[in-house]
Amino acid sequence: MDEAPNTPEAAWLAFRQGNFDHATRVSNAVLERDPDLLTKLPIAEIWTLQAYHLARSGLQGDACTLLRRVLNLFPEDRIAQQMLLIIEDELAGHPSRERWTATPETDGRLVLGIGTGRSGSTTLSALLDAQPSARVTHEAKPTLYWDRETNADDFHIERFRHLMTRHALVGDVAHWWLPKLPRLIALFPSVRIIALKRDKQQTVESFLRVKGGEQQGAVNHWVDHDGRYWTKNPWDGCYPKFTATTLKESIELYWDTYTEEIDRLSNNHPTKIRIYATDSLSDEKAQADMLSFIGVAEKDRVLMPGLHQNQATVSDGAWTP
Repeated sequence: MDEAPNTPEAAWLAFRQGNFDHATRVSNAVLERDPDLLTKLPIAEIWTLQAYHLARSGLQGDACTLLRRVLNLFPEDRIAQQMLLIIEDELAGHPSRERWTATPETDGRLVLGIGTGRSGSTTLSALLDAQPSARVTHEAKPTLYWDRETNADDFHIERFRHLMTRHALVGDVAHWWLPKLPRLIALFPSVRIIALKRDKQQTVESFLRVKGGEQQGAVNHWVDHDGRYWTKNPWDGCYPKFTATTLKESIELYWDTYTEEIDRLSNNHPTKIRIYATDSLSDEKAQADMLSFIGVAEKDRVLMPGLHQNQATVSDGAWTP
C-alpha cells in the first residue's frame, strides 16, 4: 500500500487524530518542499499543545521557549499569547525570583530600551533584568511590525500591565519599540526609555557583517524586494523600508532615520527618554546613571561593570550562504 502523500491535508488529518509525531513529520516534509506553505500546516497547534504538556510537567521555562517559537512564526496567535501570559505568571511566583507585592498605587514601572540593533540591546537587557524584582526581556516575542499595529501590539501592552503587578521593574529592549513610543508614553505615564546610540560607521559595518554583505543571498530588511537577490527573512516586517540599491545604503538610511527620531522624541519627552552611547554601557558610572534615571534606588542597584553581551553575534535575521 502506498504511503499517504506529504500534504497539508495529511498533516491536519494526523493532528486531528492525535498522531502529533506523524503530523510533525508530514509538516516538516511539506516545508522542505515548499516553505511558503507554513501557514497551511498545524505547526502552531502542535507546538502549543507541546508547550501545554511541558508546563503541566513542571517545565514552565521550556514551555515559554516553545511558545515564543510559535509567536516568532505566528505573532498574532492569540492562544499562544494567552498561554505565554499564564505560564510567565507562574514563573513570576517561582521561589527563585523575588516576589513583588504591588497595590493599585504602587505597580512596578515600565522601562523600554531602544536602538537600531547592533547597538548593545542584549547587554542593556541583561543589566536591567539583574535589578531587584525585575522582569526585563530582550526582543520578547511576538515581533512587531514597524509600520502598523496588530493584536501583537495589544498583547505586549497586556503583558506589561500584567507583569507590572508582579515585578518592581518590567520591560523589554528591542529596536521595534521606536515607532510605538507615542502610544506607550500615553498609556504608561511613568515609563522610562533608554535609547542606545552607536557610531554610524560601526553600526553599518556590524550589520553588513551579520547580514551577509553586498552579495546575492544576503538579508536586507530595509528594502521591499521579491527575494530574487536578497533573501526574504521573517524579521523583514520589523524594520522600516527605504529606496536604496545596496545593503550599505539601506543601513545608512535606517541609521539616519532612527537617530533623527530618537533625537526628536527625546527633545519632546526629556523626562522620559535618555540617550546613552553604546560604548558607555559597560561603564559603572553610566550604569548607575541609567538605573537612577529609571528609578532604582542607590542601595538596590546591581552594577555590572565590563558587561558586554552578544558581541560579534546576531540574534535575528542571520545570513546563511
